[in-house]
Amino acid sequence: NKNFVKNTLGVRTFPSYLYVSKGMDRYSKFSDHVTQLKGGDSLEMSVVETFVEDNVGFRLGNDVFSIVFFDSVASRFVSYGDTAPWSSDRIKQRILQLLVRFSTIVSFKEPFSSIGKLYNRAFSMSLANGMDYSEKQVKKLQKKLDLKKHELSDEKIHEFQQKISILKSFEEPKENTAEDDKQIFIHAALHLGLAIATLLLIILPAAGEETEEEEVINAEPVVAKAVGGDYKSTKKTS
Repeated sequence: NKNFVKNTLGVRTFPSYLYVSKGMDRYSKFSDHVTQLKGGDSLEMSVVETFVEDNVGFRLGNDVFSIVFFDSVASRFVSYGDTAPWSSDRIKQRILQLLVRFSTIVSFKEPFSSIGKLYNRAFSMSLANGMDYSEKQVKKLQKKLDLKKHELSDEKIHEFQQKISILKSFEEPKENTAEDDKQIFIHAALHLGLAIATLLLIILPAAGEETEEEEVINAEPVVAKAVGGDYKSTKKTS
């Protein structure tokens, strides 16, 4: 509320622009998590855009997407850490990876499909190179972006920012709630049911067509015909 913002966060003018960093809770020292844009209410939009870009890393109006459900899956995936092959935790990670991959396959709408491919790559590379893969990639991409930003097109800058945004879901995973885990389980069950239903639709019509063909053949009446002339029944007498 307004009193909290004024008394606790130190805001003196309205409207004001604040950046609140991750990790702030009621036990935190709020001043450590809050950055205020100075200048009052007469700021130019370019100043606000620079403030947002400096603190968040993305420009206003730039469509950088994330998929909330995939972020929850990524958090649970990373929580198992670096696992040994064929361990129970590695199997769980594989299941989560397949869940996201299957979700991407069954969706044909953009940007879900293309964004899903970036999540899939992050899952695969994390399993292959360790859970610190995303952290290393974020630093690498961010450094490259900072060095060549003035040489890159807006489209290329957006591509970098999109990749960084998704990798941060693995580097800085959110804390999953019981509801998040419940949604993961529900989605897994639904996708498993969809896969089974798809297989049944493929198998059952083929079996049905074969049965129908047999019925048609068997329904044709068979007329017995005599072969080799007329035959007369004879009665034996003793």
